[in-house]
Amino acid sequence: TPHRPWIDKVKIKSEKTGAGLERIEDVGNPWLDAGIVPFSTMHYNHDKESWSEWFPADLVTECFPGQFRNWFYSMLSLATMMRYDETDDPEQKKPFKNLLGHRLVMNEHGKPMHKSDGTAIWFEEAAEQLGVDTLRWMYCAQNPATDLRFGLRHAEEPVTLQTVDGPISETKEGLPTCKVTSTPADDIRRMVLIPLWNSYAFFVNYAALDGFDPALPEVPLAERPEIDRWIVSRVRELTTIAHASFQKFDTATFMEAAKVFIDDLSNWYIRRNRRRFWRPREEGAAASEWDQDKLAAYQSLYDVLVTMTKLLAPCIPFLTERMYQNLVVSVDPSAPDSVHLCKFPTFESGEVDLALNGRTALVQTLVRLGHRLRETAELRVRQPLAELRFACRDAAEAEALEQYADVIADELNVKQVARAENLDDLVSYAYKPNLKTLGPKYGKLLQLLRTALPELDGALLAPLRSGKSVTVSSEGNEVTLD
Repeated sequence: TPHRPWIDKVKIKSEKTGAGLERIEDVGNPWLDAGIVPFSTMHYNHDKESWSEWFPADLVTECFPGQFRNWFYSMLSLATMMRYDETDDPEQKKPFKNLLGHRLVMNEHGKPMHKSDGTAIWFEEAAEQLGVDTLRWMYCAQNPATDLRFGLRHAEEPVTLQTVDGPISETKEGLPTCKVTSTPADDIRRMVLIPLWNSYAFFVNYAALDGFDPALPEVPLAERPEIDRWIVSRVRELTTIAHASFQKFDTATFMEAAKVFIDDLSNWYIRRNRRRFWRPREEGAAASEWDQDKLAAYQSLYDVLVTMTKLLAPCIPFLTERMYQNLVVSVDPSAPDSVHLCKFPTFESGEVDLALNGRTALVQTLVRLGHRLRETAELRVRQPLAELRFACRDAAEAEALEQYADVIADELNVKQVARAENLDDLVSYAYKPNLKTLGPKYGKLLQLLRTALPELDGALLAPLRSGKSVTVSSEGNEVTLD
């Protein structure tokens, strides 16, 4: 301590006894008390058998960097000391199996929140306004190595809150508590939670109208349309990602994959399959006389939604419990009472059709690029176009896209989708000199290149892209580029 030895000269008279009081010379750092917890709270000295069942801990987590030099370090040091005479195996001395350090929750400017300057946001307030599952998704999706910038809090300004029923504008002046708005939270609700809930609501509404019974004999997966096989394969792929991520305590990787999957489910599978659910059953048909195509759609979507409730339950427990109760418990009395009592889904790697997933992802990429081209050209999708032409460096990818030409044409509202054999048929190149690189090499001729290159036909300079030389002539001068 920096106060020694001067503090030892200070004597204090006890008000009770009148005796002189002075500092106790040998005082342990308080982190010693924290570091001994794996032993002191687990009855190490009194019941070794019970203690051995709990040591080492499966997971220890706290913020960094402070805890690395304090709590984490003291646990490692004291565990080594306590077990020094018991074992020579370093693995037997470790007080924990996994350690997860994380950064802090800051305000929107990356600064600490303080009650004194009015920037503090209380959990109860944020949970009430943003929703607990929204907060949990934020935390699970955050890279623990970086600070989580949370929210904006305005005392007297109107704030637009995004809700399931749409945006609600409220003025907080005069209210007993301030409303909380958080751009990350709004994005999570808009891009993840609401699409997930809407997908669930879509299924529930049409399943109720059609009297869908999950207990009906399943349409074999191999006999279902390709888009059904794709969404089932995608949720199985997500399941493998969940296992790998959770085992490494890496929730952020899983949350990003889940976000992409929810977009696939809502904006691709359901949107492209609405007509299958809308199609009415034949009048007078018995419950068992289902249209096999429509039944396959219901069964595929049902299986995906139930699997999603189980995959997401550790991260958003309340929304998934609500979905599970209605999807499963209401129709199956033998099912576990809660989604949190269910076994976590498992699939073998061979049950994931990676080739199908890859082809569909390729089609989605081309469709996104097509929509971007329409936006750039200010051509709405409702305006039909004659042709979309595409080219790929990979011949296998080009052949796959040709197989889905009808899907691409439908998505982009074009009459024909055609493959261009050469990228140069679709792309034009413009060349500009890199003055810093070419200056030392060409000296006075640099100005010539500066004016001549942009005016040249890109096709004349095409050999440059394959590493060949090109000679440029202008104003009686010749320059060889390589």
